[in-house]
Amino acid sequence: MNKTITIKKKILFCLYLFIIFYCLFSVFISLRIDNLIRIGNEMPDKINPKPEMISDEDFQELCYKYKYAINKYTYPEAWEISFRTPVLTFHWFTGAKSVYWYFYDVSFDGNSNGSWGADVQVTSEFKNGSWIISDVYEGQ
Repeated sequence: MNKTITIKKKILFCLYLFIIFYCLFSVFISLRIDNLIRIGNEMPDKINPKPEMISDEDFQELCYKYKYAINKYTYPEAWEISFRTPVLTFHWFTGAKSVYWYFYDVSFDGNSNGSWGADVQVTSEFKNGSWIISDVYEGQ
């Protein structure tokens, strides 16, 4: 009887370790994508800071402000509302699916442009010893 309790405890301990490792790995992937989005949306130009991690086309799709960009010098009275949820990631150790939602509105000269509640799905893969973003899809 005492041996079965220790075996059960070992199995539970291994299960807890697996769950903790899974969650930490999900957070790691989410933070990498989150950092890339933050850097991309803060940059004044559309230069991809990590070309080894993501293609230029996917980078521009990932950074939602590029779609609705305006020139602050041409429209100095323009204002914007921007909110993005944290990146949520599910992975299977060789690949991952991440999603986030954003709310963005830019207004100038009485016109408003943007998107409210758009979801962006990011597919990542583990290739050649590093994580790369293989696809970015924005649903409406």
